[in-house]
Amino acid sequence: MTSATCVNGSDPCLTEDLTMRRNLVNRLFLFIRPIHSQFSYWLMSPKSLCSLINFNKSLHVSGLFILFVFGVPVSSSLNYIVLPLSLLISVLLLMLALWFCFLYLEQTLVYACNEPLSSRLLYTNPSSFGFFTWELVKLHPNGKTGPTIIGFLLLQPNLYQRKSCPVVLLLHGNAGNSTSRLPMCQILKNRFECNIFIIDYRGYGHSTGKPSEEGLYADCKCALDYLYTRNDLNDRKIFVLGRSLGGALAIYLAGILYQVEKYVGSLLKTHSHLLLMLQVIF
Repeated sequence: MTSATCVNGSDPCLTEDLTMRRNLVNRLFLFIRPIHSQFSYWLMSPKSLCSLINFNKSLHVSGLFILFVFGVPVSSSLNYIVLPLSLLISVLLLMLALWFCFLYLEQTLVYACNEPLSSRLLYTNPSSFGFFTWELVKLHPNGKTGPTIIGFLLLQPNLYQRKSCPVVLLLHGNAGNSTSRLPMCQILKNRFECNIFIIDYRGYGHSTGKPSEEGLYADCKCALDYLYTRNDLNDRKIFVLGRSLGGALAIYLAGILYQVEKYVGSLLKTHSHLLLMLQVIF
C-alpha cells in the first residue's frame, strides 16, 4: 500500500489539481479568443453592428451560439471545482437558451417580418394596380418617440362615392408588407367599390420598431381611430378584414368596437372563400 508524500512541503495531489485547473482555464481562453475577436469587430464596425441589431433573427441565433458554445465549457470547468455552482449556472444558461429559442421562433414563425428580406426595402406603387387616388399615412401609436407605422389609404376617385361606400381596414398576415397585398386590394376595389386602408405593423415594411403582441394591438387600434377622424369617409360603414395573423387582430378590434357601440362588422379570412364572405356582407 503506497501513500502520497510531500516534497518541500507540497501536496502532489494539490499540485496535480492546480495543474488540471490551469489547463482548463487555458483551454477556455483559447476557445473564447475567436468569439471575442468577432465581437470586437462588431463593436468597431458600426455598419456590422447595425446589421446585427436590425435583423433579429441573426441576433437570436448569435445569442444561442454564444450561450451553448461559451456556456458549456464554463459549466464544465466549474463542475470540476464546485458541483452545486456548476448546476446552478447550467440551469441559468439553459433558461437563457430557451428564452432565445422562444424569441427566435416568435420572430421567424409567428411574425416573419423579415421574410422575404426585400419586403423591408421595397414598396410597390399602388398606381401599378389601378389605385390612382391614394395617400401615404404615417401613424404614431405610442407617441412621436415611438414606432412609426406606415399605411396606404386607397380611395375611390369620386368624392361622393368615397363618402358613401364602405371602408375596409385590411389587416394582413405575417411576412411581406402591405404592398404585397395590393392584388387582393384590387379585387376588393373592383368587386365592391370600397375604400381600403392597409397598414404595415411595426417591424414590417418601412414601419419602425419591433413586432410584439401588444404593439400590433396598438397599431391596429391607432389605424382604426385614424379612420374615424376622416371627414371624407363613412364612419358607419367601417369593416375590419383580417387574414391569418390579422384575423386575431380583427377579433381584438371587434371586441373594442362592440364595447363602445361602434361595431359595424369584421371579416376573418382563414380557410373560407373570401369573395363569398364579402358578397354576403355587402
